[in-house]
Amino acid sequence: MQTFISVPFEKAENKREIKRLYRTAFPRAERTAFYKILRACKRGGCTLSAYFENGAFAGVSVALERETFVYLFFLAVKEDARGKGIGGRILNAVAERYAGKTVALDIEALDEEAPNASERVRRKEFYLRNGYRPLNVFFSVRGVRYETLVRGEGLSAEAYLKFVKERVKEFRA
Repeated sequence: MQTFISVPFEKAENKREIKRLYRTAFPRAERTAFYKILRACKRGGCTLSAYFENGAFAGVSVALERETFVYLFFLAVKEDARGKGIGGRILNAVAERYAGKTVALDIEALDEEAPNASERVRRKEFYLRNGYRPLNVFFSVRGVRYETLVRGEGLSAEAYLKFVKERVKEFRA
């Protein structure tokens, strides 16, 4: 029998492995300092979760809860666990945890000239297969252009852009 569980970071026994995945899964320009995430989670409204498949660490997510929606700040699956449906199970776990709220996330915008153009296409297709749709919001942070995808209804582009401005101050300053 397969088991898939989510554990809050503070209760996880493998904190170093979680931090390592976070640091290696995202380019430096696309991540914030890990201590800033931990600080935000201590203040509330932020959840850092580790995911385990049959007892083995498989992935991590960071979600910021707001009144009407949840922002999936980061999601990463260990390299040796990719292609096994774990990313989809993490997305479902986040949606179940925050049932009734729209889940929003940002991906690198498609760009045929980007060195990782095919990876960007695969990433977007993955999210679309898992119930996400474009919000038609694009913005840049630190020279990286992002597109916003959402799962659920009720989040306007205007409300999301307001959130982005607040989030950039909190995590990127």
